[in-house]
Amino acid sequence: MNSARPVLLTVLLLVTVGAFPVQAESLRNVEEKIGKAWEQQTTIRAKIRISARIQAGSNALQVTGEGTLEVLRDDGLEQWRQSLTMTIPDPVGTESRHDAIYDGKSLYLINEMMGRREARVAPPDIGRGIAPPGGEPLLSVLKKNLKLKFLREDSVEDRPVYVIEGTPRGANLQFTRGIFYIDQATGLQLKQEIYAGQDLSPRVIILCEDVRAGGVIDPARFTVGGDPTEPETRGADVEANGNE
Repeated sequence: MNSARPVLLTVLLLVTVGAFPVQAESLRNVEEKIGKAWEQQTTIRAKIRISARIQAGSNALQVTGEGTLEVLRDDGLEQWRQSLTMTIPDPVGTESRHDAIYDGKSLYLINEMMGRREARVAPPDIGRGIAPPGGEPLLSVLKKNLKLKFLREDSVEDRPVYVIEGTPRGANLQFTRGIFYIDQATGLQLKQEIYAGQDLSPRVIILCEDVRAGGVIDPARFTVGGDPTEPETRGADVEANGNE
């Protein structure tokens, strides 16, 4: 009788543990981990690829783009630059250049298409498709307009990520949900999928590849008018547009 007690206790323990499964990660815990990972970064470089479906009259065009992302975090100051070349197929058949430069205070949006160039200042906004690249700044912009929900852990380009879903709080956004893949090691957003209406496949996919953390980046890369390798940004007349 006594020899049966250890076996009985083991069975009871297994039953009890099985009745209370391990709690999955909460959104708050995931946000804290993303924030801590981002705070540990000083510089990040990555390549960007974009694929988007846009409606041009009765035609649906597949727009593609590629470019670079640079991030510099130093002594509490965060700066970043995203440079993209977008290709629009026939019947439009043209290329456009887009630079988003955040100097630690203001976000400058510089666009050039068909010989026409414009530059303006605007706050980071997921509705415009321009958000900080990672960490708490990214999450703060997402939460401003979206209800966030942690979905799962996954991987992108063999890098472990946290997958977060966002649905608009109001009707002011032109999409119905977004899926955001945040790198566990750096806090960088590695992938973004934007869905509209009842779409089963995303309208927009943004992917970061060849992510490199560490190294030296010239601070002049984040100064409008201060980068001699980008003459189109020198002396730009920048129009203020709701900068916060």
